[in-house]
Amino acid sequence: MSQGSIVLLRASLRGIGREAECDILVRKSASATGSFQYSECSVISAPADLPDGEYRVVFEGHVAEAKRERGIWQSRGSVSRLRH
Repeated sequence: MSQGSIVLLRASLRGIGREAECDILVRKSASATGSFQYSECSVISAPADLPDGEYRVVFEGHVAEAKRERGIWQSRGSVSRLRH
């Protein structure tokens, strides 16, 4: 698998009884089967009024965990496929 590229995507933040749209940067790489894998998700733009806490970042059939602490977004692990 190649290193991939960093792409800007629109995503949905869900947590603390709230849901909001946001922008994220995520590494997108092609797998051996020709599908894409995502990793290293970072929230870069979200509504300022969201409270600190744990959130799910949902985008293009994938999900990642993020935490907002003192107004700063932190990645909370890897990106995985969204399970329905």
